[in-house]
Amino acid sequence: MTNDNIEINPKGPETFIAPTNNENLTQPNKAELFWNENEAVISEETIKLIKTCTRPDYFEEELEDLEKYIETEKKFATAVVEKVENVLANSTKETFLLFDIDETIAAVKLRENNQYQTFIRPAVIPLFNYLKMYIDAQKLKIGFLSSRGKEAMENQLQDENQLLPIANFIDKDLIFSSRGLEDEYYKPAAEILTEKYGNTEDNLVKDESLAYCSEDYYCLTTGDGTKIDRLTSIKKDHPDNKIIVVDDFIYPRTLNENKGVYGVSLRNSGLFSLPW
Repeated sequence: MTNDNIEINPKGPETFIAPTNNENLTQPNKAELFWNENEAVISEETIKLIKTCTRPDYFEEELEDLEKYIETEKKFATAVVEKVENVLANSTKETFLLFDIDETIAAVKLRENNQYQTFIRPAVIPLFNYLKMYIDAQKLKIGFLSSRGKEAMENQLQDENQLLPIANFIDKDLIFSSRGLEDEYYKPAAEILTEKYGNTEDNLVKDESLAYCSEDYYCLTTGDGTKIDRLTSIKKDHPDNKIIVVDDFIYPRTLNENKGVYGVSLRNSGLFSLPW
């Protein structure tokens, strides 16, 4: 699904909000506080995951990479907290936080009974528990924007071996699928996106990102394109709501925040994979 050798072009980096006073330079921010409070739990859950997903004779070998696994969880969780905090600071209506599933908040493994099981990454439930204060305050809603089918996701939210562990956090009206849009991408995604949205009000991608990706076939893939298509339709239906997408694809890096869409891309940092 991903190519770890692809480097994210500096065009369209994550927005950095500078500290406004000297105190903020020394005080830990909310993302750091979240991690400090949850690191022990996430580390424990990571060890459990390694033990569950690894053959007994490989457990000790996988455990040698524990710090790497935990660092990946930290990059994921703190990136999401930072983005949410920054966006909510300037939002007047509920913000939608839409997660991809595979390689973003979960991964699938074939079990001994020849059944596929979805494993939720260790940092997700602590992260969602942290975000619940914003859900309860009607500042935030959490949903999915995934290539999994919509009906499949709805069913998996009722299955303890799939997405049931996080079902209580998910707004059932914010389950969106990009499946079925692939046939439109018969040539490089950036070309299709430029033809569809270039120089229009509907274009959610920064012009410089489209221009750059038009020269690099692998910059935006079909998967990126279909997610952008679906996000465009969501934004049309909810023009007053800011939307944050979190995905292991590149496209979140290309989004134009002036259009009320924000992204966290895990492509080169924070992508989730199971130990084998």
